[in-house]
Amino acid sequence: IDFSTEGLVIDTNEQLIEKISTLIDRVQMVIEQCQRGRLLKQGILISLVGLPNSGKSSLFNNLLGENRAIVTPIAGTTRDILSGELILDGVKIRFFDTAGIRDSEDVIEQIGIEKAIDQIKISDLVFWIIKPSEMMNIQRVENIIQMNSQQILPIFTFSDLIDQKDVQFNWLSSKYLKPIWISNLKPEEVKQKVFDFLRQQFRIGQLEDQSLLLHTKQQDLLHKMLNQLMNARQELMQGFGEEIVSLALREALQMIYLILGKDFDDQILDRIFADFCIGK
Repeated sequence: IDFSTEGLVIDTNEQLIEKISTLIDRVQMVIEQCQRGRLLKQGILISLVGLPNSGKSSLFNNLLGENRAIVTPIAGTTRDILSGELILDGVKIRFFDTAGIRDSEDVIEQIGIEKAIDQIKISDLVFWIIKPSEMMNIQRVENIIQMNSQQILPIFTFSDLIDQKDVQFNWLSSKYLKPIWISNLKPEEVKQKVFDFLRQQFRIGQLEDQSLLLHTKQQDLLHKMLNQLMNARQELMQGFGEEIVSLALREALQMIYLILGKDFDDQILDRIFADFCIGK
């Protein structure tokens, strides 16, 4: 921009957009590899969330193959978070059975619900357990999981008691995955459906081959770099001037230098004084 007389070859906007798009794809690939590396290291965290008596604890016990959670017809039986884990094709899956979410004046139950919300925030996936007969009462649960989670799998329980065609629901949210219908009367079929979903969703068989471990701070820098690259591409497509676009690209470059542990300003200044004629 400032040295147009130095004989530099300047890319057209279309060429810049293409180059930035390639960079975006590469950064997204690295971010995905980091995510997969984290899953391989600490396991996949899955929270079972829903109304009281929606079938959370029954599903929890079924998936683990043991009676870890107490199952009764009494609403609010689960007050604290129960955890259990299993190994699926060499990858650790950690399940968390949480207190049923509802309005309650019971202090202990309120604490359990707050802990459930905290668990949702740190989970890789939320199993939203829904009893079809209580579809009219799920608004509060929906609001909580939408605010606190990134991926939500609706699981309809007691499917043997209701026709799927009779259930009307808004699945427009981009956070919702295609729902699963299960019946507690068919435990082996339930496990098969859930495990097949997890294999496909997290590409479990490929985790070891494509994983990459980076520090959390480095991953944050990658996300910031991706945002700046996307901003630069959008500005180019909207016809913004080079000066504006260069600010986003400069920020993206700074993220690279921080990831590599290099001092951004000194490197840039050295390059400028080495390659360009700067007046004293």
